[in-house]
Amino acid sequence: MSENLNAAEKKRLPLSHSGILKALAFILAVVMLFVLAASALGAVFMIGYEVYSTPKEEFLEELNWGEVFSDTQNIAWYVGCGEYQEAVDTVMTGSNIIAADIVCAGVQNWTWSHGDMAQAGHVYEYAWNYSVAEGGLAIPGYNSRAENTMLVRLLIAEKPEALDMYWLAYWISELAYGMMYAVYPVALLSLVFEILCLVFLMRAAGRRPQKPGITPSWASAIPSDLLTAALVGLEILLIALLVHLSYEEEFLLVFALPVAAAMAALLVAWLMSLALRIKLGTLWRNTLVFRLLKLCWRAVKAIWRGVKKLFGYFMNLRFFWQAGLVFGGIAILELFFILITGYTPDAEVLLWILEMIVLLAGLIYFCLMLRELRRCGKAVAEGDMSFEPDTRFMPRAFREHAEDLKGISQIVNKAVEQRMVSERMKTELITNVSHDLKTPLTSLINYSDFICRESCDNPNHREYADVLHRQSEKMKRLIDDLVEASKASSGNLDINLAPCAVDVLLAQAAAEYEQRLSEAGLTPVFAAPKQFVKIMADGRRLWRVVDNLMNNICKYALCGTRVYLSAESKGGEAVISFKNTSREQLNLSPEELMERFVRGDSSRGGEGSGLGLSIARSLTELQGGKMEIICDGDLFKVQLKFPCIE
Repeated sequence: MSENLNAAEKKRLPLSHSGILKALAFILAVVMLFVLAASALGAVFMIGYEVYSTPKEEFLEELNWGEVFSDTQNIAWYVGCGEYQEAVDTVMTGSNIIAADIVCAGVQNWTWSHGDMAQAGHVYEYAWNYSVAEGGLAIPGYNSRAENTMLVRLLIAEKPEALDMYWLAYWISELAYGMMYAVYPVALLSLVFEILCLVFLMRAAGRRPQKPGITPSWASAIPSDLLTAALVGLEILLIALLVHLSYEEEFLLVFALPVAAAMAALLVAWLMSLALRIKLGTLWRNTLVFRLLKLCWRAVKAIWRGVKKLFGYFMNLRFFWQAGLVFGGIAILELFFILITGYTPDAEVLLWILEMIVLLAGLIYFCLMLRELRRCGKAVAEGDMSFEPDTRFMPRAFREHAEDLKGISQIVNKAVEQRMVSERMKTELITNVSHDLKTPLTSLINYSDFICRESCDNPNHREYADVLHRQSEKMKRLIDDLVEASKASSGNLDINLAPCAVDVLLAQAAAEYEQRLSEAGLTPVFAAPKQFVKIMADGRRLWRVVDNLMNNICKYALCGTRVYLSAESKGGEAVISFKNTSREQLNLSPEELMERFVRGDSSRGGEGSGLGLSIARSLTELQGGKMEIICDGDLFKVQLKFPCIE
């Protein structure tokens, strides 16, 4: 389909191809994921802090405890060291602390205030033991009447406005108690919307406006595991950033929401990329692990092929094992005599090891060269003249022998080419001569036929004309057989294969040759196949094969015997059989009988030309079949085998 669509085709595209809808669904998915995560964390938080069983004031005090601890410690420290005014102003200015005081031994001896007292709402106090002798360290204490105990009290605004931890604790408590029952339906609704958005985005992944089908993105070329690892690493960094910002309340309040939104957006984008890879079928194949495993598998296969090849080298070197056994026996005897008669066996054994390594390398080298020569000789023996001997590392004598083998192959190849040219010329000669003979022969046949039909007083003239006509017809059949035998052996016949019923063919042959067989004193016996047998054959060429075989039977079968015709299916092959008793003694092999101009009667007193069986075999092979002749005494049997079809 073309990428450029007309207006009607654009309208028929599904909504998943709309870029605006995908952008809106992506934003909504990020928002819903953020809401879902916040709702889940809020529910866990409220259950963990027992919001449902704790009054709001107690819950707020628990949230503020850490900040109260830090602020009272700082005030106790600075006041105890005499640096109370400037230091305390630095700690509490800009915070939600309205006032503070210190009570030592039951007497208020320090106070501080800032802001509008009408906004005061919550009082927190904490006792610290203070000792100048201990270096001005403030440690928690519980005896508020002791002289070295400071009871530090803080007055916090009822509704904090400054951005500090008191403000955060106040709004957390307000949000927790305001959403303590609404958080669950909010989580459920956000989950439903999140699922709907993700389903739409997964379906829309890889779909572009005005483009049908799935279109890869630039990110789909990145390996899946590498992309996943990068996403996990980035999410971990963002989580670490949130943890770090939790120590800086000013930055936490400003950056917490953008960082959380970025984490949600990355997760949704990764899910869309995952869906696109699944659609493209590259989720597993486009990974570094798959590529590494594929590379390792190729390396293992290459090593295995090398080992098999090396092992095959030595397994094919039959003489290598014989030479190796002789070499091993001599090496063991030599080592035995060294250990018995040597003056310094250690040094002599070391020299013996070096000697064996060199000799073994030489033995392997010569065995490999002999194997190459054996391969060349075997190629010549099998008629493969296209081999090339590898003489790069051969010594001179071996190289000359390999070149001689190559020269023999070239001579044989040239002889084969010359024979093929001769056969082709012979075929062309037969065709051309046959064509030239047919013209005058046709005239002889026609005019001899005219003479036979004319009335003549001399009977000898009619007899001469009959002989001339009969011999002319015989010569015409011989020329036709020569041409067809030449074409069949060279494969220059047009073969049109089609389904053919074997039983119908044999029944037709038995019916047409019934009279000729009867005149020759032969009784046909036709055994129809038990099941329907069909083959692929050229009906005209197959009938010529059957015609030649039946003619052969009529000419050479013993008078007064039976002729058997049968067909059956064996192992997926259709077997067509012609069986008769020969009139003459068969002194030739089946292969010789199928050669050209070979006849069963050595006297050549019959009418045959010796081409019938040769033509039948060539035509059978051209149709994908096989012809076999079986001679058992005077029994002559021909089998045609073709692959069966349904």
